[in-house]
Amino acid sequence: MWIAALLIVVVAAVAAIVAAANSARRESEAQAAALRQEMQALLAAQSQAVTTHLGQLAQSLTTQLGQVAQHVQTGMASSGALASGAQKAVAEQLQASTEMLGSIRQQLGEVQQAGHDLSGAARQIESVLGGAKTRGTLGEAGAPRWNFHKYLIGPDGQLAGTWPSQVRPTDSAITGEIETALPKP
Repeated sequence: MWIAALLIVVVAAVAAIVAAANSARRESEAQAAALRQEMQALLAAQSQAVTTHLGQLAQSLTTQLGQVAQHVQTGMASSGALASGAQKAVAEQLQASTEMLGSIRQQLGEVQQAGHDLSGAARQIESVLGGAKTRGTLGEAGAPRWNFHKYLIGPDGQLAGTWPSQVRPTDSAITGEIETALPKP
């Protein structure tokens, strides 16, 4: 009789341990899912910020290049009649252009740093997700797999093209799209 009571106590203890283990497993899975969603939201926000910054940079670059082209054309038209004062104005325009290029270089450095930051976040998310694949609007084949995935933002600020890491930045597919997107003089 006491053996039956002991057996019932042992079975009850095992059942309690199994229930506690299952509860802990469900709680751990819920926490992992919440962390995964939070990391995905963070990556999406950072990606949007980089995309916005790239769009603004592209717009700024297009405007500044248009101004430089206009300054060059103005200088060429009046070069036959240049006097000492006109030469000084051209020198000032060249100085302003040099300063604009310095500003562009700084902005490109900021974008590059943002890309490095985004790459670090992507590695963290991949380690949390255990390499799980995600599908977005680009589909399985177009999803970025490394930080050298390339995006082209058009003059309107919209996505004009994407290329995977294996495509070099100097590839004719990319340079052709860029030349097509640039304003015609």
